[in-house]
Amino acid sequence: MQLAEQLMVLEVGCSVEALIPEDNLFYPGRLVECTSGEDKYTVHFDDDETHTVPRNWVKMNERREVFAGQEVVVSDGHIHRTTNQAGPINARPVRLLSFKDNPLVYQSAVEMTPDKSGFYWDRLPFELNQSFLLCLPILRAIHEELDSSRAFRVAMVGGGGGVVPMALATQYGEYIEHCTVCEISQEVMSAAMELFGLVESEKLSTLVQDGIEHLERVGQGEYDCIICDASPSTTPDGTLEAPVAQFVAGGFMQECVLPALSRRGIYMANLMGEHADIFQVAEAFSGCFESTMVLAMDPNVLFLGIKTECVLSAKGLLHQISEISELATAVSDIVSNYILPTTLNALDADALGWYTLEDYVGLLKAFKAGEAKGDD
Repeated sequence: MQLAEQLMVLEVGCSVEALIPEDNLFYPGRLVECTSGEDKYTVHFDDDETHTVPRNWVKMNERREVFAGQEVVVSDGHIHRTTNQAGPINARPVRLLSFKDNPLVYQSAVEMTPDKSGFYWDRLPFELNQSFLLCLPILRAIHEELDSSRAFRVAMVGGGGGVVPMALATQYGEYIEHCTVCEISQEVMSAAMELFGLVESEKLSTLVQDGIEHLERVGQGEYDCIICDASPSTTPDGTLEAPVAQFVAGGFMQECVLPALSRRGIYMANLMGEHADIFQVAEAFSGCFESTMVLAMDPNVLFLGIKTECVLSAKGLLHQISEISELATAVSDIVSNYILPTTLNALDADALGWYTLEDYVGLLKAFKAGEAKGDD
């Protein structure tokens, strides 16, 4: 049944999947109101939010739980691939991984072929996963004058569904010497390999090990890039939501991360937390790395600590992205939502976009001050 036909039979109270503004994932909920004259539906979502959205954003709920273990839940849902939500809606199958303790917060996603027999590694759905692919243009910018043909050694700490390592190894293999996936949970690793298509190869290996322990023991200069997406399954009060706090502690980065990186290596860490937490991490990065760049998204903030001096402007980053075949398409959400607007200073007031650490901290302080003034 086509989506347009499904919309004709939806009734108040039925279970649905629906888009929300500025998002391309269909979220589960219940239809609570039909406004026929305005061609709108009001949906109460499973996370207790309610949105009134265009009728063509809503479809019958076909979500299916694929796996429920002790730690994670894997489900099949749908995604709308184009960023133009005003156009025809094309609901494509997507596989989602979340922690059992927080099933509505998705850790990984990969789009599947229509018959669900394969996966598309050239089109990662989540902005955060796309942002990790920026390791390639950044590494190439750092090494451009030394060895423009160099392939890089990458470690991913916190493997999730393994979608980023698979994208690196299968789509950009000429730039990857080897990618190591380090995941603390055997169940998560098994789900990635059995349900998300993670496959070991000459360019990709997996390791079930605590990422902290791995970085403590790995050889000197082992990696050109370490990507940290090690989210705790539960978040203690008063701490970062992501990553596990030790991964961005100054002492750990000095003693374990920096030695594990090559001379011009980079450390990418996904952060989620209150402003005070972000400021504390910013101070730690400033004390550890010669340069730090920040990609501030909503709600994730990606810190990129660089062992050597490197200031890469938004325009410079766009140029480096364009030099890698198909990468601009793979990171299109990041480019259109954050990097391009940064070149126009369009997101400064919201402290979103691509900045040096110093500029980002200044913008975030101004944003925080504006919030406080608005509350007065």
